[in-house]
Amino acid sequence: MLRELRILISLSLLCVAGFCQHVTAQVEKVDYLWLVDVSGARNIYLEGMQSAIDTFYVAATKHDELHVYNFAKTVATKDDIVDADFYQYSDLGCMLVALDSLIAHSPSRYVRAFVLSDFFNEDPVEGDARLNPAGYAAVRDHLVTVCKTKNVEIYLLILPPSSNYNGYSLEEVKSLLPYDHTETFGVSPDHRTVDYLMQKVEAVNQLRGVHDEVVEPHSPLATYIILGVFIAALAGVAIYLKLRPLSNSPEGKEG
Repeated sequence: MLRELRILISLSLLCVAGFCQHVTAQVEKVDYLWLVDVSGARNIYLEGMQSAIDTFYVAATKHDELHVYNFAKTVATKDDIVDADFYQYSDLGCMLVALDSLIAHSPSRYVRAFVLSDFFNEDPVEGDARLNPAGYAAVRDHLVTVCKTKNVEIYLLILPPSSNYNGYSLEEVKSLLPYDHTETFGVSPDHRTVDYLMQKVEAVNQLRGVHDEVVEPHSPLATYIILGVFIAALAGVAIYLKLRPLSNSPEGKEG
């Protein structure tokens, strides 16, 4: 009899532990990072992307966090001072340094970073010049290390035009990012871009077991009720097992 009770108690504890793990998985948020190149002639392409970005924003912020940064000659937040030549440069080296820092300091172990640019490198000193990967080896090594401790994906969203001349530095940027954690995608103002972005949201949601039709973690009443009924049923079985030998004994039959 004691053996049966121990088994029932163990099953109950396993159910409770499984439920707690399920809730924990659902509330663990993704940190979505967007780095958007707004320098020079890039702005003319951003308007066509607005609908795709808006659709992504609604889906991503339903469960998770999203942070957007502009980069021109450096990566900036809204509190930074914007001087007269801010929009004249697109320093991809500064962008990589900022990307590394943002991923490393993210409070979440799930990080999805989107870099929207035409990947032409223009810095205030050298002007229109290809990025020199040798100067960013430390950034590359640090990103590789961080990606071993976090679930990180980096998406390079390529604005047109993209041609291999002058400062075009897509291959140099890719060489500095962890290969297994990086994808490239040529954006366009149509459903292809929307579909691509939504696939990334759905993929990380499935990875964490997040489904929109499931009751939100902050309202687990129904799950607690089901768990309580299950435990009550186990208790009923335990009582039945305890009383059954008495009803089957010779004394019970004679009475």
